[in-house]
Amino acid sequence: MNTNNNNLQEHLHKYNPIKTASVFSSLLLNPKYHYHQYTLETIIKYCLSFCKGDLTPTAKFIKNIYNEIHNSISMMEDPVEDIFVSKLLFDDKSYKVQSGLWEGGIHSTQIILKILEHLPNEDFFLEMKKQIKSILEVSNSIIEKNGIECNELLNISPVETLDDIDLVNIEELINNVKITFENFNLPLLQENSFSTLFNETLGNCTLERNPFYIVQNNVYLLFPTAITASIRRIAIEFFNSHNKKDLFIQQYAQTLSEELYKTRIFGKYDGMPIKFYTKEGISSFKFSENILQFDKNHFFHFIFVLDTLENIEDNWFEGFIEDENYQVSDFIDSRIENTKKNILNKGIHNKGSSFIVPCGVGRGFVLASKFITDDSWFCESISNHDLITISNDLDCSPNLIWRIVEAQYKLKKDGTQILNFNGFLNLYGYVKDNNYSIFVNESFDEEVSTQPFTMITIGSDYNAYIREKVALDTDYREVIDIDGKTIIVRKGFASSFFSTNIKYNLYIPEKLDQKTFITVYVNYGYEIWLKQTINTKYDFILQFKLFDALITWFSKMMFILNKYNIQIDKNLKMWNIEYTLIQNISSLEKNINNMDIFNSFENTYNCPILDTKFNINMLKGFMFEENYSEQSMINAFLNYLKLDKQSIDILLKEIFVNENARLFHFFKAHKYREHFDILEKKPISIHQIDEQIIKLNLGWSCRDREEGNIVEGIDNCTKYLNSLMEVVWKNLQSKLKIIEREDLIKRLLVNYIYSDKEKDIWGVTFKSNLALHEDKENLYKVAINKISEYNATSLSSRLVVEMAICECSVNCGKSVSNLDIQELLSLASFMHLIGGLSEAIKYEAINPRIVISSFGDILFEQSFNEMIMHKFGYITNQKILDYESTKYSEKFKEKEYTKDTNHLFEDGFMEAYIDEFDYTVDDARVFLDFLEDYGLKINKLVYSITYNDLVEQFEEERKEVFIKILDSLIIHTRRDWTTIPKPFKAADWQPWKFRRRYSIIMKPIIEIDSFEGILIISPELVRTAYFNLIRNIHEGHLEANQFQSKKMKKWIGNLVKEKGLAFNTKVKDKFIELGFEAKEEIKLSEIFNKKMEDFGDIDVFAWNKEKNIVYAIECKDLEMAKNQSEIARQLYEFKGQIRQINGKDKKDRLYKHHLRYEELKKDLDAIVKFTKVDKDFKLKVLVIFSNIVPMSFDTNRNFIENIAFHSIDELDEII
Repeated sequence: MNTNNNNLQEHLHKYNPIKTASVFSSLLLNPKYHYHQYTLETIIKYCLSFCKGDLTPTAKFIKNIYNEIHNSISMMEDPVEDIFVSKLLFDDKSYKVQSGLWEGGIHSTQIILKILEHLPNEDFFLEMKKQIKSILEVSNSIIEKNGIECNELLNISPVETLDDIDLVNIEELINNVKITFENFNLPLLQENSFSTLFNETLGNCTLERNPFYIVQNNVYLLFPTAITASIRRIAIEFFNSHNKKDLFIQQYAQTLSEELYKTRIFGKYDGMPIKFYTKEGISSFKFSENILQFDKNHFFHFIFVLDTLENIEDNWFEGFIEDENYQVSDFIDSRIENTKKNILNKGIHNKGSSFIVPCGVGRGFVLASKFITDDSWFCESISNHDLITISNDLDCSPNLIWRIVEAQYKLKKDGTQILNFNGFLNLYGYVKDNNYSIFVNESFDEEVSTQPFTMITIGSDYNAYIREKVALDTDYREVIDIDGKTIIVRKGFASSFFSTNIKYNLYIPEKLDQKTFITVYVNYGYEIWLKQTINTKYDFILQFKLFDALITWFSKMMFILNKYNIQIDKNLKMWNIEYTLIQNISSLEKNINNMDIFNSFENTYNCPILDTKFNINMLKGFMFEENYSEQSMINAFLNYLKLDKQSIDILLKEIFVNENARLFHFFKAHKYREHFDILEKKPISIHQIDEQIIKLNLGWSCRDREEGNIVEGIDNCTKYLNSLMEVVWKNLQSKLKIIEREDLIKRLLVNYIYSDKEKDIWGVTFKSNLALHEDKENLYKVAINKISEYNATSLSSRLVVEMAICECSVNCGKSVSNLDIQELLSLASFMHLIGGLSEAIKYEAINPRIVISSFGDILFEQSFNEMIMHKFGYITNQKILDYESTKYSEKFKEKEYTKDTNHLFEDGFMEAYIDEFDYTVDDARVFLDFLEDYGLKINKLVYSITYNDLVEQFEEERKEVFIKILDSLIIHTRRDWTTIPKPFKAADWQPWKFRRRYSIIMKPIIEIDSFEGILIISPELVRTAYFNLIRNIHEGHLEANQFQSKKMKKWIGNLVKEKGLAFNTKVKDKFIELGFEAKEEIKLSEIFNKKMEDFGDIDVFAWNKEKNIVYAIECKDLEMAKNQSEIARQLYEFKGQIRQINGKDKKDRLYKHHLRYEELKKDLDAIVKFTKVDKDFKLKVLVIFSNIVPMSFDTNRNFIENIAFHSIDELDEII
């Protein structure tokens, strides 16, 4: 800039330095120019150095100066990396400050402020504390004066130049950074320092230390972005000047340690003790180390490195700490190597990752680590403020962090470098934004390179988005507590599955009282505390759910009260709630009515506290299907407001919509699992990052890059996918070989139960959710997504169990970790998807063209998934949810057990069933009861027992039949997973098939060791599987060739025929009900009254003389398609095509119906004669299905204009 200084001085010379600098200071406070803070800060320095006159600058001049300097230094500008305005807390008050360019400045300043809070208010410290408080007060006033939103990015994009609209009123811009002087004790810039500012470097600049200037009675904030730098420098200088630097470092280390101790590291683990120590020979840093085992065989190793501020006065925040002779780097490397050695020596399957965590007040330092990562140990660096930020992200988990570090290592190992200048937080933000993939997601429609990527460049602003999200989710503010003191609270319920977060305005104290549930509602000008004392004698979960229900409905109530402008006495500061509790809530009886529940409260108001005590009728109310209990909570508060009964009734109806809206459900135990305390247990689900990582180079694992990245044609695609399937299976198999069989199978069975439980909760509570949420579309979307997630987890868990039976080690494998399970589930799920994709290509649902991305992802046309799979799945699940909501009331009733059920089945079915299995359905039901009773006796959700020990438990009179049932339900261990015993066939192990006879959903008792005869039994799975088997047999969903007895094969064959004819009759009867005349199974020759070629029967022929319409209807009672393979098969049969199969033309089902339609059109007079309709009648052709089918969403089928597809349930609407 020196070559331009003379011209710049000449341009600026006649202008007033304070006014000119103030204009640019004001622009610093404009979020539009966030990207250009460096330019604006530089201009402010020049203005103060070179302006010598009295002129007020014009808009044109301001713009010209900006353009001149910006053109020279724009390459120095960094992308936006943090929120625009943050908050700092000091002495229980929050202050708004501009974040500025210094990453971590807010965090390190906040640590210093906490140190100062604990210093005594004596003369020695008081003057400094007053000055810092003045700095914060002026900053807060200026930001509020400019109306800037807090905790948001506001704008991250660069602009070409200053916007004219922002320069319309120069005086207003000057006033934006000016306030009236009120005895503030501020660090003031002296005029004698103006001349040298232009030559000072940001980070070590007098203006950053003293950003304020006073003219007469006005204070100007000339450098709004320097507030944190000013506070840090003042505090450090103070301790230095009193030879107390060591004390400052000690206090900083202690305060930082306390902050990290409170932080749930990586979203899970709080209470990590941190104690800094000094290493002999290294004076520039202190160190602290921690080892955290976050999963079986998986460890995080943290090395905290604290700057001791040695020689900080030389360059302040501009420079870097020198690591002379690599002492620090070598020491850190030695600590990593030592930790790695110790951890790996404790277990051959152990793995870990070290995190180097720089800690300081804003000065940078560079380490030259020589540590070499390998498959067993990774290394990463993250600043202490970014560690806290990432840990406070609601999506963060230790497993996610591990996967990101692992994926980064795998990419580098494969020769791909990641260019990421902004640290691990930025990488984390990128991965989240990229659908949890660390590599570039390429599109099927884009031109894709066959060559591997050598470098991935990651943008520099992903960390900004994470910082914004965390700042909003953990928003801090000050409120008045019940004693009239100002305290700090933070947002307590930032996350929600749904589009509307009812509890968004609830805050919790930063310092929690472990003996109470407490939150404060802050909105509409109210601050009302909600408190419930925890009674340690009673169930904690029950008490929490009661509190959660109350605060949720209270939030909804406040919205409604505000809507009707109903005021609450501002003197009310707290609502204190107490419940009458008992040890065993299931012992409560429904011996009360709804009014007993509504009036189960007693209010006592002693200003400013409302005390409400609920008697036992409150809890009894939860035994009812209708939500009287939660309504009574709000009824209590509305009664405190002394509203009349009519008003209360109106408000309750609007708050609760209807009696179904509720949050806390107390259901009767209907399933085995419901006798165990697992309600809050969550399954290990497949995370998106696991799905992404397994794809890395996968597509190239069975194909050379020289062969090209495009595979075309049905045969080539299916052959390629079969090869890929083999690779995935071999990978999965190798992982299973080293895992202990019993441990894995038990954990997966429990995981299956947890998944099924979560899925059922979404279904059975959907009725109450419908009443609770206004955004129904969002509710359906959320519920369907969650159910799909749990379905995938459930399916994959079952698949891996079936594999583990054959492949895992017995008594010599490693214990399985959660990360292992996630990886196994992902691989099994991927096998399921590959098989489905192959079937979809084979049956022409997906264009036979596969593109392998440069990173090895498998890309294919998505129209089938987007237009058919997703839509069909959404509508199907929507109907399932609607059906599940009708069963809500059943969950409040004791389950009724039927002693005998054999007589409920057809004689033919029971005869065939006994011929196949040699025992009755009732025999099996008694056996299932026995397994459950035994499990409850030993209090095990899943248990193992030897075959002989189990048989010994059987009563003598039932032993023979129980052994038959047991033998028929055991899935045996075998040589390998893909070898299937007779009489079963290959399709019975293939994971992309449904209704597989040799699966644990058909054979649910698991043999894990044929020598010892050890069985693993999940009574929950056994009952589910057995009834699944019976239902599939009875409804004809299993093919006859899947059974052995002649009677069963015959019965199933007859059933399939009868079902088709029965559905034809059902459709005919429906048309008659709708006012039509109708015939079923009618041939064209009967309608035309002549001999002709046989085109097959018209299933239903219906007409209505009044409407003058005739329908030719094909009826199809199809099974519900449940996966990609089955959907593709059904689409294949209804494309309206003629295909060459074995050298012969074969018409599909739709084409045959089309031919009948074409024949009908040839002789319309014959139709008139047969039906007696008028000559101008309409002839319509339908295919009616027994349920929703994927074909309804296929816009590419032939004859779509002439032949409509509908389900029988839609006939009332369309006819």
